[in-house]
Amino acid sequence: MGMRVTMEMTWVRMQTAVLVPSTVATVTVTEVGEGSRRRQPLGRAMIVYCYIMNKYYANLRAGDCQLVHSQGPYGENIYTGYGQGYSDGVDAVRYWYNEKPSYDYVLNQGLGGVECLHYTQMVWRNSKRIGCARVECSGFGGQYSVTYNYDPPGNILGERPY
Repeated sequence: MGMRVTMEMTWVRMQTAVLVPSTVATVTVTEVGEGSRRRQPLGRAMIVYCYIMNKYYANLRAGDCQLVHSQGPYGENIYTGYGQGYSDGVDAVRYWYNEKPSYDYVLNQGLGGVECLHYTQMVWRNSKRIGCARVECSGFGGQYSVTYNYDPPGNILGERPY
């Protein structure tokens, strides 16, 4: 069973994408822009890097498509979905961003026991690089895994994201 990395790119500053020449696929400006837009104004200075660091971590999930963190050196958000019309990084970013209303900045935690760690990682002020990749899972009938990695990682105990 083969795997296919379906999103690759290199340096992106703000919402301007520079695509890597590749026969496998590309990431769209919409996907990158969505990740950037959701970080603003808090994460305006983030440089987006998406190729080597995320290709490796996304490929780890291609064999099983489980929502299991890689335990690598980066902060990591993982999303999975099914179907022919299944999307891209935009759906993943929107899903994680929907945690924002449950996040209490003063308490630095989710309200009512809700976890908001995807949201806080997305907006973590010290994360300067982000990698994103989508893989089609081997033998899982149209299931995809989207992985975003953040460097340096966020969600540091006792610190606020911004």
